[in-house]
Amino acid sequence: MTVGIFLEDGVEARICAEIAARQKRGIAKYGMTVAENPLSLLQWIQHAKEEALDQAIYLERMADEIRAQIERATKPKDLGACGNVGMEASE
Repeated sequence: MTVGIFLEDGVEARICAEIAARQKRGIAKYGMTVAENPLSLLQWIQHAKEEALDQAIYLERMADEIRAQIERATKPKDLGACGNVGMEASE
C-alpha cells in the first residue's frame, strides 16, 4: 500500500520526507519494512535501547560544544602587553 501525504512546507513536511527516505533505505538494505520485520519484542526493545543510548551520546556531544562556545564567549579578552601599559603604577 502506498500512502501520499501532502503538507505545507515546514518542519512537519521535512520530517515526513525524512521518514519516507529512511523507509526507502531500510527496504533497500533489509528487503522489508519495519512492520514486516519478524524480530521479537525483546529484540525491538534492544534496538530501541541502543538508539536511545546513541541519542544520549549525541546530546552530550552537542552540550559539550555549547559549553565550549559559552566559555569562549564569556572568557575575558586578552589585551596583550600593550593593553596593560600604565597599569603597573595603579597597582
